[in-house]
Amino acid sequence: MQRRVEEIQKKIVHIAEKYMSEVISEEEMRYLLLERDLDNNDALNHIYNYDLIELLQNPIAQNIVEHIWTSPYNNSQSMAVASSLHNLLFNWNDCRSDMENQLRFYRKKNLYTMGCHSFQFQVWRNSG
Repeated sequence: MQRRVEEIQKKIVHIAEKYMSEVISEEEMRYLLLERDLDNNDALNHIYNYDLIELLQNPIAQNIVEHIWTSPYNNSQSMAVASSLHNLLFNWNDCRSDMENQLRFYRKKNLYTMGCHSFQFQVWRNSG
């Protein structure tokens, strides 16, 4: 199974390399490498985490990585990202939804989203 996973990974990396070789502008490559997914990870994080160094053989990608490496500033999307207080307050999953507001007593309950109780189908018998 490990061999099959490695074969599929090689195919995906090969497709990604072909796609990256067709990119001609540094702005487009920067967008592709620094665009964030739903978990707030960019392509460079995935390249590092899964050891996909082959994707950085492209000269434009190498130039972008070297520029980021030598830059003294956090050049991601906004200044608020550089603030650790902002990250602590607003970038944790438990802070993105307001449970107190969602669970107010006067809000209607949706019965279709409620599950079964563990005692719902048990038969209680009088042991007396």
